[in-house]
Amino acid sequence: MKAHARFSVLVFLLLIFCLCWTSLRISYRKAIGLLPRRIVIFGDESSAIPSPGELQRRENKHTIIPSTWTSNLCHSLHVSCDSFAPLKPSQGFVGAVVDNIVFNTTSPDLRDQVDQWIEFETSARKKGFGPERSSLFVLFFGTNDVWEFSSLDRQSGISAVEASLDSMFDQLGRVARHWADPLQVLVPTAIDVTLLPAWEKYRFGNDTSGQELRNAVFLRKKWNEELEKRAERWKGGTVMLWDAGQWFVDTLRSGKKGGWHNVRSACLKENGEKCDHPEKYLMWDNLHLGARAHKIMAKEVVGYLM
Repeated sequence: MKAHARFSVLVFLLLIFCLCWTSLRISYRKAIGLLPRRIVIFGDESSAIPSPGELQRRENKHTIIPSTWTSNLCHSLHVSCDSFAPLKPSQGFVGAVVDNIVFNTTSPDLRDQVDQWIEFETSARKKGFGPERSSLFVLFFGTNDVWEFSSLDRQSGISAVEASLDSMFDQLGRVARHWADPLQVLVPTAIDVTLLPAWEKYRFGNDTSGQELRNAVFLRKKWNEELEKRAERWKGGTVMLWDAGQWFVDTLRSGKKGGWHNVRSACLKENGEKCDHPEKYLMWDNLHLGARAHKIMAKEVVGYLM
């Protein structure tokens, strides 16, 4: 009887595990349709995945974010990744934006990145490789865009946001036309750039009236609202919006409880030296999150997808 009872309990626990695992997989499939085997990445330098050669070339210059949320996401989901997001520029302050025509910058914008992806996919087809049908497309822009647009007058800033997001979905349309299935797209929302150390360091002192700060807060809100509207009406697939802005605020507020020694200063100093314990700093430099923050962000995104 005891053996029979133990066997019954074992069967019961096994059944519960199977049901929970099935529920987990169904929940994930509700989010992105299929478990992805590949992630295609577009975005600014915060989403870039440097090659080993690039890491070696720049390792002593500290110009590369040590580890990004996308690289952690790929590792966590055990998938292959193709990133077309450019690295942090070696010179200059602001990296990639959605559309260089809206704001003049030399960093590869989303149009350039989609061009590279189309060329990459075309070359793969010519070599006999079929498309990875189970793919998740990731786009993360907004930080550099809102940073730049905040210096414009309010109406020009609104026009720039709307034009950028129109361009974003135009480029998603190009991707969709080169893909057999409806796209599954993940887009984190824009964060509040006024909470970054860079704002206090580079913008606060010159913004004596506070107009640029008000613009930045307003335009970030406008960006996310317009992003949601376009995502809802887009017919090329499913666009999932993950609230990066709220996550960033919550992480800032976590402070020492979150294991952070410092959430307001950068690990990387002006002279190029880095701090002794990078994992205790929320920020890598004045504009970009540190490696541990990126790892936590990826974990939160996995939770969202699941």
